[in-house]
Amino acid sequence: MVVVGSVALQRPDGAALLGLAQALAAQARGCDQGWKVLNVLHRVASQVAALDVGYTGGVDAAKEAKPSVLYLLGADEGLVSRADLPENCFVVYQGHHGDRGAELADAILPGAAYTEKQATYVNTEGRPQPDASCCGAAGTGQGGLESGPCPLRGRWSSPSLREPERDPWPHDRACPTPDPLRRT
Repeated sequence: MVVVGSVALQRPDGAALLGLAQALAAQARGCDQGWKVLNVLHRVASQVAALDVGYTGGVDAAKEAKPSVLYLLGADEGLVSRADLPENCFVVYQGHHGDRGAELADAILPGAAYTEKQATYVNTEGRPQPDASCCGAAGTGQGGLESGPCPLRGRWSSPSLREPERDPWPHDRACPTPDPLRRT
């Protein structure tokens, strides 16, 4: 198995590094043609979850679309600036702390931190991990997709992502899947 960190692929020589990793993985393939020899370890688990639900947009797609409204849902790496957007673009930020998205927003909606809501997260292995809140959201903070005027609500609500939660992901089919809701 060859594992490459996503940060290494973002370096200026990342394409060359990926090419070398692919060549190494091609040589290592031998036991089963279906086996995924080359793996990318993401530094942000939400990237894995986005790939699992088929997200393909990306920052460049949002910039090219020249949106009249941009809805930032608690995710911001500082990759979008006001200069990237049309002059009349209305930016809404929903999150639990003021990051770069909040800085360029025309409207800010309070959100709940992961410790303040019950949710299912996907770790960097692609495995779902349900959790429970340890405290309530501050003020009028809400949970994210399940709250507020979010245009994704209903389309990508938590239950629709994986119904039921015990269904294994494709890469887990060979292994027995423990009950993720069982409390020990």
